[in-house]
Amino acid sequence: AALKRYLLLLIVTIILLVMVNLGFFLEKKVLLKVIMQGPDYLTIRNQTWKTIFVVLGVLGTGAIQAILAFCQPILMIDTANIFVALFRNIRYFFKNLLSVSFVVIVPLCAYLPVAVLKAGLMNIMIKTVPEMVFAVIGVGILITLIVNVFMTVTVTVLYLKIRE
Repeated sequence: AALKRYLLLLIVTIILLVMVNLGFFLEKKVLLKVIMQGPDYLTIRNQTWKTIFVVLGVLGTGAIQAILAFCQPILMIDTANIFVALFRNIRYFFKNLLSVSFVVIVPLCAYLPVAVLKAGLMNIMIKTVPEMVFAVIGVGILITLIVNVFMTVTVTVLYLKIRE
């Protein structure tokens, strides 16, 4: 029974990854079009555009994660099947749109500085030492771990409160 729960979590994770990667693909297409407009496009430098798109990417990822946020607790606590979990998830998401968005997107903002640094990693290596890459990646992994655990716990607590 536990293996079945984990397989269902894997399916939800794959759905989430496909949605996030589709979002990043579309974002890159738009970014390339903006950069191809030339350096004078809206009088903003290419690096500034990249930073803007990194911020939008993190916020977009948060929005996508918020949409599927309740699937994990529904699958694990209520032991529902995948279709019931997705249906209930959407229902709970729209009923609690502001609170679930806050619980998911605000913690992701802690990752913004690392995402911006990672976008300019080549410049950081050139201006400092190449080993700085390891520090940025290490901090990114640590922040990602903390943010994901925090989001999982807070979404589960929120789910338990609204389910009652």
